[in-house]
Amino acid sequence: MKSILCTYLSMLLTISYAFVHAQSNYQDFTAQDKTPVFQDEFLNNNKEWSTGQSGERFGKVTHGYYEWKSVIERSGLSWQTVELNTHRDFEIEARVMIASSDNMYDFNGLFWGRDEKGDAFTLGFNKNGEKRSARYKNGKYESLIPWEASKAILPDSYNKLTVRKWKDTYYLFINEELLKTFPFEPFYGEKMGLMVSGNTELRADYFRVSYLSSSSVAKDYFAIPSSQKKTVFSEEFSDNRNGWSSGTAGKRSGKVTGGYYSWKSLNDKNNISSMRVSMEEQQDFEIETRIKLIGGSKGYLSGISWGYESKTTNGLNFGFNSYGSFKVDKYEGKFIPYKEWTRSNAIHPDGYNTLTIRKTGKVVDFFINQEWVYQMPHQAFYDQRIAFMAGPYATVHIDYLRIYKIQNQSNLQSQLPSSYHAYSASQQTEVFSEHFDNNSNSWPTGEHQEYTAYIQKGYYQLNHLRSFGAWSWHYAVDIDESRDFEIETRLKVLTHGEQGYLNGLIWGKEQNSDYRLGYNDYGSHRVCKIDHDTWHYFMNWKKGPVDVEGFNKLTVRKVGRKYYLFINEVLVHTMPYAPFYGKRIGFLANQSTELQVDYLTVNYLNTTKPGIITSNTTTTTLTAPAFLSTGNLKLLDEDSDNSIDGGERAHITFDLVNEGKGEAKDLEVQLKELSGVEGLEYSSSKYIGSLAPGKRLTVKLPVSGNTTLSSGQADFEIQVLEKNGFDADPIQLSIPTRAFLPPQISIVDHHFTSVMGGKMRLGVPITLKLAVQNIGQGNAEKIELQLELPPNVFSAGEARFSLGNLASGQSKVIDFEFFTNKRYGQLTVPVTAKLSEKTGQYGSRKVMSVELNEQLATTQSVTLNSKTVEKAKDIQTVSLVSDVDRNIPRTGRQNPDAVAVVIGNRDYKNSDVPTVDYAIQDAQVMKKYLVEALGFDENNILYLPNASQADFNSTFGKKDNHKARLFNLVKSGKSDVFIFYSGHGAPDPESKEGFFVPVDCDPSLVAFNGYSIQTFYENLAQIPYRSLTIVIDACFSGSSEKGMLLKNISPVFINTETRIKNAPNSMVFTSALGDQVSSWYPEKKHSLFTYFFLKGLQGMADSNRDKQLTLAELRQYLLEQVPYMARRLNNRTQTPEVHGEGQRVVLTY
Repeated sequence: MKSILCTYLSMLLTISYAFVHAQSNYQDFTAQDKTPVFQDEFLNNNKEWSTGQSGERFGKVTHGYYEWKSVIERSGLSWQTVELNTHRDFEIEARVMIASSDNMYDFNGLFWGRDEKGDAFTLGFNKNGEKRSARYKNGKYESLIPWEASKAILPDSYNKLTVRKWKDTYYLFINEELLKTFPFEPFYGEKMGLMVSGNTELRADYFRVSYLSSSSVAKDYFAIPSSQKKTVFSEEFSDNRNGWSSGTAGKRSGKVTGGYYSWKSLNDKNNISSMRVSMEEQQDFEIETRIKLIGGSKGYLSGISWGYESKTTNGLNFGFNSYGSFKVDKYEGKFIPYKEWTRSNAIHPDGYNTLTIRKTGKVVDFFINQEWVYQMPHQAFYDQRIAFMAGPYATVHIDYLRIYKIQNQSNLQSQLPSSYHAYSASQQTEVFSEHFDNNSNSWPTGEHQEYTAYIQKGYYQLNHLRSFGAWSWHYAVDIDESRDFEIETRLKVLTHGEQGYLNGLIWGKEQNSDYRLGYNDYGSHRVCKIDHDTWHYFMNWKKGPVDVEGFNKLTVRKVGRKYYLFINEVLVHTMPYAPFYGKRIGFLANQSTELQVDYLTVNYLNTTKPGIITSNTTTTTLTAPAFLSTGNLKLLDEDSDNSIDGGERAHITFDLVNEGKGEAKDLEVQLKELSGVEGLEYSSSKYIGSLAPGKRLTVKLPVSGNTTLSSGQADFEIQVLEKNGFDADPIQLSIPTRAFLPPQISIVDHHFTSVMGGKMRLGVPITLKLAVQNIGQGNAEKIELQLELPPNVFSAGEARFSLGNLASGQSKVIDFEFFTNKRYGQLTVPVTAKLSEKTGQYGSRKVMSVELNEQLATTQSVTLNSKTVEKAKDIQTVSLVSDVDRNIPRTGRQNPDAVAVVIGNRDYKNSDVPTVDYAIQDAQVMKKYLVEALGFDENNILYLPNASQADFNSTFGKKDNHKARLFNLVKSGKSDVFIFYSGHGAPDPESKEGFFVPVDCDPSLVAFNGYSIQTFYENLAQIPYRSLTIVIDACFSGSSEKGMLLKNISPVFINTETRIKNAPNSMVFTSALGDQVSSWYPEKKHSLFTYFFLKGLQGMADSNRDKQLTLAELRQYLLEQVPYMARRLNNRTQTPEVHGEGQRVVLTY
């Protein structure tokens, strides 16, 4: 009996410990476990946070942050009164940063439970990286956590402060790290908020209060097999055969075009477009659509309505707004919410959002972009209609609408591969297990030049000693890739090296190729692969569930044809499965980094439970093959120029036809960009279901360019994969890309008027009519106008206007009415206008004033004439259209000690000196070749656009003093030096000596304010370089492409002799002989010689195709191409000069 009792007590203690200990994990409660009580993301100040007291404290809500500042020695409090039932479990959380401070040691953070006397609880930190929690009672502080240093604190960044009450215990966290637990104490009062120390500015990202629930279970979106879905209605908007509404003049408009349905509200009402669809609401069903919200009044719902009745407009609604919040409600003469507005990271406010409504049994689950957001009991339909809703003045673009009846729902279950805990131990079969209790698997150990490694105390300690690159340790594991499997490790960074580089797990490795999941010291994670030394990024750096100072569990799970990647049991990425390069699995450490590895395991995943789509699932017997063909490939872009522009959205479309006799099942389209173009955004995978024999499907793949996109060419590969291996032939597609052209939104004209006419008087309504225009070269989207008035002046209506989009040159006229009261005491009334657009970068601010007693015109209905837009001339990104600008060889070479000077002199200050149109373009692209092809470190390149005489002197030195910037950068005997110049050269008629022409030079006085070519060579000869390459695209005869630099003289022959030209470790390239003119190549946007020099480096000069470009090959290529093209373009002789030993290798590919 005693034994039984002890066992029972032990079990109780274990259960109790496990229950309490579980709450100490920050991740124990997800967003679905929290019911908002108070939430402020600081999009505006409608919660009325303190704006401070003049001369003491200042508060301001701006750009999604609350800035709270004390400018005196004393601290300051800003609070909200929140009615919180403290008998329930709750969480208070704020994310704050010390933006500036004059002291290192005073408290900043949050407080809660404060009463009128000031008694409260606090949690916070100081600039010195120390944490503290205290109880303030009866005028003094009592420490709960004394001041102590904490690695959890980020002194120069944002810190997440969390107070969690669970059962009868407080749990305090900073940046998700548990600091302390102590028994719950009742609040003194209902105030909670932020505390800033004296002479300090605190910046808050958000402030949230939520109830916690232990019974809510996060749901996972998963694809229901086609065998368990029966299509009720499917609309892809390839045409308007279903008769979607085209609208009503002046109220709403609708149009089906380009594979989308565009539905627009033209007034201040919600406008509905509906379609009758018969659904058996007692059965389980799924409704899914993909919608984009454009413009409109912010804060209003746009989305989908189901069970809709057109006469009464009653219906059930699910949608989102432009603030990134969603809502579920119904309309019965008024809106009745089920789920109030809730902010969700799942929403893409500026992009497309997939909305899914799924009824299973008696409940309905709601998903946004495959992330579960809400669940409620099923509600009866009002009628059998489905509708789209556009909020006031908003437009919704709908990609598709699909409705399914879900069959055999009893066979489905919620255990999903995207849930970390989807597979129990009984469903895993061990393949490999390493816990480093010994070295029976013969991992690399010992002290080496590049690394040290040893196994002790159950850990594998790895130290990468090099100060460059990365190092990996790996082990060969035989994995049957046709089965589902999981690879997992747990590791920690002990010594931090280069903070921005990846440390983590590698798998599927062979020489020069592998897959990688890892993180950096900034707390960001990334998924990528190296394919024969070429990088490909599945997911670029993204903030996530990384513990920078602690252990991180990295999990790679393959289920079916998909990878599910987890960090610390949180799903961070999914992507299509791709076969391994090799068998090896292991760990990666970047430069000067030490890792500690806890374990590495590999398991097969086994499940016989229905509903999980795995590669182990038994498939039906095939009776006939599918045969997939593609055609009608094209790009649908917004401006129809067959290119992807920065800031533009486009679609790659093609037709897919099943010409076989069997069904093509579970089709997946994979899209890859092969050239590594940055600034493109697209989804790498799209599931399109099955395709019956003889059927055709139009596939649309969205792709867009962001503001970082450069001009060039994107090379896409499209693959259509079929479940049983009946794949379509791959598609190759090259699409030009064009750099982002910025808009510029300005007020170009304004006019004050009055309905009564006469003079400006107090108390009389005044109308400000103003013209807003896009005077930039790019299109502007989501333009907002905010008008601000001084005290005692009031707006007669809206002071904020949503202007929608403006193309380059377009304008809109706005009327704004305001009036003063009789207490206004100034002589003028200023109206401040603030314009913003989608990116937040290209707006403007303007103050317009009207004087008291100023004579005003009578208000009329007029349209102001907008000012003419003067387009800026094409520069840099616009002119990057040459073939040599795009396909730059990426050799992977690194030459860290190499030094270069790159000069492009285009714009000369002397009006008599013509511009060299393509000099800066030459220099910019040459710099790219140095970095990407020749391996120069960009920090070792002195890039001088429009160099002055002072730039020349400070870079190359003066006569008799060569120790300038270039000399100081060179490492003796180690540095390869490269000099490039594109611009004017000129002779001194008296001395017959050649000079570079700086942009501030007067060519008639070139001997005094030019830079001597002789001095240039003499100074270079005294630099202890390893090798020297000089490329000069200029002529020194006094002639130029646009005429003579020197008036009233004939061209002068310049012949510069220097021992550099004959040195064995130097190469010298000049564009023309001393009495010739260096030509341009306008079609290619480059100087003629530079174009063919780059073309040669690109590979055209490698005549024997041995992947090694020699000086002899490059000389031969230049002497063939440049003189011929100079004659063809200009009927002119131009002969390049090339000096150096012919066998010298210029570039290895």
